[in-house]
Order: sequence, then C-alpha cells, then structure tokens
Amino acid sequence: MSSPVMVPRGRRHSFAGPIILIIIGVLFLLANFGIITNWWFLAKWWPLLLVFLGLIRLGEYYAARREGTYPPGVGGGTVVLMIFIIIAGLSISGIYKVRNEVNWGQVRDELGADDEMMGMFGRSYNFDDQLEKDLDPPATTLKVVSDRGSIAVSNWDQPKVRVVVHKRVFASSENDANSINTQTKPTIEIANGVATVNANTQGAGQKGVVSDLEVFVPRKMAVEISGRHGDVNVSGREADIHISASRGDVILDQINGNVTATLNNKGSLRISKITGNVAANGRFDDLVAMDVTGAVVVNGDVFGEAKFSKVGKGLQFHSSRTDLELAKLDGDLDLDSGDLRATNVVGPTSLNVRSKDVTLESITGPIRIQGEKSDVTLQIGDKQPLGPIEISTNTGDVRLTMPPKAAFLVEGNTNNGNVNTDYSDLKTSDENGRGKIQGSVGKGSTKIVVNTNVGDIDIRKATT
Repeated sequence: MSSPVMVPRGRRHSFAGPIILIIIGVLFLLANFGIITNWWFLAKWWPLLLVFLGLIRLGEYYAARREGTYPPGVGGGTVVLMIFIIIAGLSISGIYKVRNEVNWGQVRDELGADDEMMGMFGRSYNFDDQLEKDLDPPATTLKVVSDRGSIAVSNWDQPKVRVVVHKRVFASSENDANSINTQTKPTIEIANGVATVNANTQGAGQKGVVSDLEVFVPRKMAVEISGRHGDVNVSGREADIHISASRGDVILDQINGNVTATLNNKGSLRISKITGNVAANGRFDDLVAMDVTGAVVVNGDVFGEAKFSKVGKGLQFHSSRTDLELAKLDGDLDLDSGDLRATNVVGPTSLNVRSKDVTLESITGPIRIQGEKSDVTLQIGDKQPLGPIEISTNTGDVRLTMPPKAAFLVEGNTNNGNVNTDYSDLKTSDENGRGKIQGSVGKGSTKIVVNTNVGDIDIRKATT
C-alpha cells in the first residue's frame, strides 16, 4: 500500500516587508528623540537590512514546510523594497566615502563657503582657550598661520606671546566635538628669532573647525600672517607687516613700518596711517589706502571701489583696465568700474584707462592720459609754469579748464566732433565734421596736445 501524499493546504503570507519597514521606522523614531545623532553608521551597516530580509524569508520557508503549506512567493512589494534598500545603501556609502576622502577645506575655500555652511559637519560647539609663552630665546618676528578663522594682533608690554582662542567645532555629537577640540589646540613655537603661532585647525584632519585668534605681542615685533579664510586686523605696530590671505577682509592701522598685503581670492583691504611704503597685490573686493607717508603700489584687480587719500611719495595702480602713476596725492582719488576721480594731484601723472571716465581737479605737473571709450575732464591747478599735457582718447569728449594766468601752446584734433574755447587767441576750424584747435596763449612754451577720434574738445579759462 502506497504512502499518502501530503497536499499543501494553502500559501503562507510573508511578513518580511512589514518587519523591515518596522526596523526602518524605529530608526527614524530614535533619531527624532535624539538617541541616534549620527547616520553615517548606515554607510557600513546597511547590508544588514538585506541579511534580515533573507533570514526572514528563509525562516518563513521552513515554517511553511512544517505546516504543509506553500512558502510565500517573492512579490512585487518585496522586489521594490530590495531595490530601494540597495540604491539607498549604495548612495549613503558613496557619500560617506566622498565625505572622508575629499579635502573639504579646499573645496569650501574654492566655492567661497562661509562659516554658516560649516553645518554640513554637524552641530556647532563653542570652546574658549588661552595660552602664553615667554619670548625666550628672544624673537623679533611674529608669524601667525591659520587655515580658518579671524586673526587680530594687539600690543602689550610683556616679553611673552599670549593667544586668546575662540573656537567653533562642527561635529555630530558633543563627545566628537570635545575630541576634535583636544586635537586642534593652537601651538606656539620659538626658533631662529621667530615666534610662530599655529591655529592648528587641521590637527584632527578634515573636520569643521574655526579658530578666531587674538595674539598679544610687544609693539616692535614684525608681523607675518598667513591666513586662508578669515579676517585679519593689525594695529599700532612699530615694525614691518606682511599679510597673505585667501579669503577675508584685512585692516591695517597705525603702522610705523612698511606694509605688504596679498589677497589671493576675495576680500577687502583697508590701510590707514602708515609711516612707510605699501605694496598691495592680488584681487580685492574694495581697497582703501589713507594717510600713507611713503609710496603705494597696487598690482591687481579691484571689483568694487578703490579709494586713496594723502599719499606722500607716489601712487602706482596697475590692473587689467587701469594703469596709473602719479608723483604725489595731496587730496583724494576714487576709482570704480566706470569712473576715476581725483583732486590735488601732483605730477608727473601717467594714466591709461579703458571704458572709464576721468575727472582730475587741481592737478599740477606733467600729464599724459591715454583713454579708450573715456571722457576726460581736467581742471589744471594754479601752480606756474604749467607742465606739458598730452591727452588721447579713441571715443570720448575732452574738457580742459586752465588757470586764469596760464600761458601755453595748443594743438588739438577731433575726427568726428566739435571744438570750443573762450580763448580768443586760439583758432578753431571745422571741416566735414573734423574739428581743429591751435594757437598760443601768453608767452608760455608749455605744449598741450589733445586728440580724440570721436568726441568734442573744449578748452576754457577758469574764473579768478
């Protein structure tokens, strides 16, 4: 007699999907209550969800055999859940790998990320600290190095270096923040006459750390600062200053010495009350130099406004659109994207501009101006004798206002424009739209040459 054949009594339902959803829901619930604060563990452990799913299905299979039912099949919902887990897990793993391998400090600097965007590293935790070190062996130069954070250099009378630190650490938890803070303590080292203060913001690797430093040293120590991201403020020094910054504003005030400032990426430079020479290089949002007894030399582009006032030994400004040199500035000079205006300029003055209108008042000494799409307006100062004047612009009007007692020779031409003057000694002509003015006023031999391709020429006599 043959054995009876067991006939399955139905198909068992699978609980794998609901169980996995319950696990995911519990994780989110723990996160809402603050029990889970770091989700990066999923980057390594997400395959466990697939393991749980497989174990549940395996258990359901053997349970179905014991009960004599069909094991649950693989439905569309299970397939969709598996695909979701795999895609989400691979995405989190890829992001975690990029997060740890990419130099985010460099990326932040390149993109211009401000401190507010440091939240990508977690919550912000604040720490305050201070440290001191005797200047023994003696040091004549202070060097400050900082990757991220502001730097202020102040004076005190003690033969020591004192550093006050205000630090922000961005981390996923307080324990992580404390660990990062311990690894990023600033340091002071003295060797070969240099006292070096290092903010050490990279001491824990590529973490979110911003250290604002206030450094106290004797007044006569020279200062060298290298900062990548943060403002710099130095005042009241009696020594030379050298600044190199990538992003951030630089303020230098009351410096008895020479100043060199280089801004490599973005930021404004403000210099005032400098007894010495100033050299500024790089790229600037705005640039201000006031009350400089020495010379000011600027090489670079200013994307906002450049302002100069009272420069004792010459001003040179060289950018992609403007080349300016003058012997002395007793007044003010303002320069922006469309205008250059100055008062009380002492020549020789040489100016080459492109797409910029020029207005100079109370200008003395030799003058040479070359313009491209530029109107030129000059009010010549009363100092006698006059210096030679040469103005040439491709497109633009030229207007000269001469002192009441000035004596000079004039030769002016425009290929498409009019000529006007209130000097009866000067002869004007207009042939086919081409204007010409020439002649002499008084017995002077100073020569004025004006040429414009398209524009008017106007020469006037100032009132007494």
